Amino acid sequence: MSEARDQHLENLPTARETDGRQRAWAGHTAAVLAFVFGLFSFYWAAGGTFGLDTLGGTIQRMAGRRDPGFIAVVWLTGALKIAGARFSLSLVRPWGRVVPRP
Repeated sequence: MSEARDQHLENLPTARETDGRQRAWAGHTAAVLAFVFGLFSFYWAAGGTFGLDTLGGTIQRMAGRRDPGFIAVVWLTGALKIAGARFSLSLVRPWGRVVPRP
């Protein structure tokens, strides 16, 4: 059964092979943006302050106090954003054929 599934997955087209560049462009753009936002989360979790004023009062104060629980959440959101970048790429790259598509 696994061999049949693997063969079926190998025959599925990627977004680049179906309706071309538009979907692939969107997937790559989503990946780049998620990666950049993930890097900012890691930067803030590590103590960086550039751009903190864009987040709003309460979040800015919690980051300024370096509340351990809040910092853990920021690390977690950074990791989730990087995972989202990888997922976005998996939708448009051949190695992502194991991701179910509609």
